[in-house]
Amino acid sequence: MLEVAICPKCGEVNYPALESYKKCYCCWVGFLKRPRKLLFEVTEQLQREHFERNVLGSQEAEYLFWYEKFLKDCPEYDNSLYEEHLNNNRRWDLVTKQRLNELSSKPTVKCPYCGSLRTTKISTSSKVASSLTLGLASNKIGKNYQCNDCKATF
Repeated sequence: MLEVAICPKCGEVNYPALESYKKCYCCWVGFLKRPRKLLFEVTEQLQREHFERNVLGSQEAEYLFWYEKFLKDCPEYDNSLYEEHLNNNRRWDLVTKQRLNELSSKPTVKCPYCGSLRTTKISTSSKVASSLTLGLASNKIGKNYQCNDCKATF
């Protein structure tokens, strides 16, 4: 049976909870102790309901779903921290969206010869060194990228 792990201090939700997620790594209590997460067993019916209602990649939706199912009536959970935990999960969602936007906004350079996306920009120092050793016969003059697969410069 699967479990969901929720940190009572910061509100981080991990479902399904693997063994490594049963301790909270973002909330230090002391130098040697980290708080244990609250663990709840998830029935097959809850798994189906979670699958139907879940918004992939949304920590806020995850937290709200599990809060309604387990945390609202849990004596070990401090309900006064609900808003703070909700804001933490919203921030994690915002950071994730920003990182995805940064990754998607970077241009991808494709090799015109083999079609590979594994390309690197030729540095200015590499161009200078090549032109000093080979002179005008250097193949890096006027080129900006090199393919890591076929080694073509373009």
